[in-house]
Amino acid sequence: MKRSIMAAMAALVLCAAATAQAADEIHWTFTGPTSVSFDWRGPESSIQYGLTPAYGLAVTAVTPSPLPWSSAGPFWEARLLGLMPDTVYHYSIGSGPDHTFRTPRAPGASNFTVMAEGDVGSTARYWRMGLVQQQIADQNPDFTLMLGDLTYGNAHGPAAVDNHFNDVMVWSRDAAYMPAWGNHEYETGAYVDDFRNYKGRFDLPNPRTSPGAPAAGGPGEDWYWFDYGNVRFIAYPEPFAGAWADWYPKASAVMDSAQDDPNIAFIVTFGHRPAFSSGHHPGAPSLKNYLGLLGLAHSKYKLNLNGHSHNYERTFAQNGVIHITAGGGGSHLQDDPSGGCLYLGGCPPPVWSAFRAFRHGPVKLAFSSNEIRVEAICGPPGDAGSNPNDVICTPGSVFDSVTIKIVTPESQIDAPVADTEIEAGQSVTFAGTGSDPDGHVPLRYQWDFDGGAPNSTQEDPGAVAFNAIGVYRVSFTVQDSAGYADPTPDFRTISVGAVNHPPDGSIVTPAGPMTIEQGESLTFEGAGTDPDGDTPFTYFWNFDEGGPNVTIEDPGVVTFMKTGTFVVEFIVTDSEGLSDPTPAQVEITVAPNQPPTGEIVLPLTDVTVEIGQTIEFQGTALDPDGHLPLTYVWNFGGGVPDAMVEDPVSIAFPTPGVYAVTFTVTDALGLASTPATRTITVLAVNRPPVAVLAMFPATGNAPLSTIADATGSSDPDGPLASYTFNFGDGTIAADATAPMQAHTYAAGSWTAHLLVTDSH
Repeated sequence: MKRSIMAAMAALVLCAAATAQAADEIHWTFTGPTSVSFDWRGPESSIQYGLTPAYGLAVTAVTPSPLPWSSAGPFWEARLLGLMPDTVYHYSIGSGPDHTFRTPRAPGASNFTVMAEGDVGSTARYWRMGLVQQQIADQNPDFTLMLGDLTYGNAHGPAAVDNHFNDVMVWSRDAAYMPAWGNHEYETGAYVDDFRNYKGRFDLPNPRTSPGAPAAGGPGEDWYWFDYGNVRFIAYPEPFAGAWADWYPKASAVMDSAQDDPNIAFIVTFGHRPAFSSGHHPGAPSLKNYLGLLGLAHSKYKLNLNGHSHNYERTFAQNGVIHITAGGGGSHLQDDPSGGCLYLGGCPPPVWSAFRAFRHGPVKLAFSSNEIRVEAICGPPGDAGSNPNDVICTPGSVFDSVTIKIVTPESQIDAPVADTEIEAGQSVTFAGTGSDPDGHVPLRYQWDFDGGAPNSTQEDPGAVAFNAIGVYRVSFTVQDSAGYADPTPDFRTISVGAVNHPPDGSIVTPAGPMTIEQGESLTFEGAGTDPDGDTPFTYFWNFDEGGPNVTIEDPGVVTFMKTGTFVVEFIVTDSEGLSDPTPAQVEITVAPNQPPTGEIVLPLTDVTVEIGQTIEFQGTALDPDGHLPLTYVWNFGGGVPDAMVEDPVSIAFPTPGVYAVTFTVTDALGLASTPATRTITVLAVNRPPVAVLAMFPATGNAPLSTIADATGSSDPDGPLASYTFNFGDGTIAADATAPMQAHTYAAGSWTAHLLVTDSH
């Protein structure tokens, strides 16, 4: 298994080298809400980009500073500025293929995916690394947090650096590469490597300088932070002399501003060194102290990610923060076997350790408005050497998970009790109630009168006058003392004067949230009404990338081929151009379809038969999802026609040869099993050989020296394998391979015999 995968990976590397585009090592980072930076190697120095594959915009790259030196390059960096926020762009480097990037999600936005891995390397040294990168690509993330020890160039040479940045291109062309530094990026090992090869390959947002950092690579970019949707991500530096003590107050200030920002729901830190670890590298006490103090002071700080120990480990919440070690990016796992325990931190695990495992694989983070779903993805299996496993799982499955959920306050508008219509200049009395389930008081209130009147921060603002004709969507939001706001604030619509009332759209089918499997279909139907009768309506169904958007009332059957959770929205607009202010929504969760399994029951093993001899074939099939009916394909390697039944029973092969027989099962959604195989060797019918024996001389005086000659013997099917000479005087030369045998006779009369055996 290992040799075949390594050979395949080597072949892919050679093929890629032979057919590579002019630009390689392509990756990009967020640098702000409306900017990204691309880095690559190759002779082409320009990048085209735009909202469609027609592009329309271009930037000429510059030589990065510091300049990477892992190879001759040339290396390029291009900053794309003035982009639209939260927008998908197409791009092409030089004459390369079309790919896409997306600017950071808008403040407060949710429902996005981030992958995380540390201790990675390249396929030139660690073949599992390539499989883990493909698993990241399969999740289609918005970006990947790379948790240090990226290439191991100091252990395996400068080529390992270039190999790494080519290996990650399975995802780094379409998802941002957001790194943290590890010790292998600057320490000297068997080879010299330094920060120039890394700082020169990245343009990082809000970069900061740490004291004690190595001079190579220059000051800056030792840590950084950025916002993405409703999350603030903060990197921390390596433990250079004084670096963590310098980082702590600065990171605290960055967290303070996030704590006060209603668009930020979560704070996540990431770096290489662990604060908690029972693996090969124990947690750093000073880092544990700093992160603990930050957790106590900032309720939005919920998650820390690190590498360094080459294993997976999840803690229980420590001062409000769950710590995840995600060191399974590809490099060898690090066990410390002693007394039957693989962990340096001992067995059983420490009280703070919730789950740990020696298994390769990335970590997936799914962010919603009030949850972080953390999933450890099962990567390629280990071995009995330097990559032990202590969990058994199917690659691609989830072997550990936890949901980090915030409890938000609740807001309710008490007055008016319903949407209200008034004349211009009249007043409406407003009153609200705020509550918090976990008692984070005092609460803060925000009334937004949609421009119809000045906003208010009172719980009960009382009588509010609306002087201008229009339709005003008044919202009441409550924020608790921990900084969390009600994600679904209460609303009232106030219609002032002779105005157009908005239409109302509803999703008729499906009637509520649905969970289906990949490849399944749902029927969608909508309905629109308008209190003013302003028809005809226009419709818009937004399937949240789960399916193509449509502009009809009833799109009918929609098939979901992507996995994930999709919020489907139905928007109705009246003939005056006014849309439903609260579009109807339904949540569709699409779970991965598990492939069926097929096994060959008969024959039990590979077999060898003669032409015309029948072989009984039987198969068995199972689908874990129950997607029936199943379809079957027996491929007899060209020996006989394929069969489309589960049990083709007796088959005879008419011509000699070696036939690879496969049995494949496909479920009702079109997902096929891994083919089961048997090798059938068919031989021609074996005909008996002909024995011819001559004795030279046949007579003479004793003792008589003779030669028994069997060279006249033959076999119609091929060469003879052996000869047995019975000289009649009690002497036998059995299973001889030479057709001529010498023998000396004493006086007497003897009758010699010959038995020949063919090669079959």
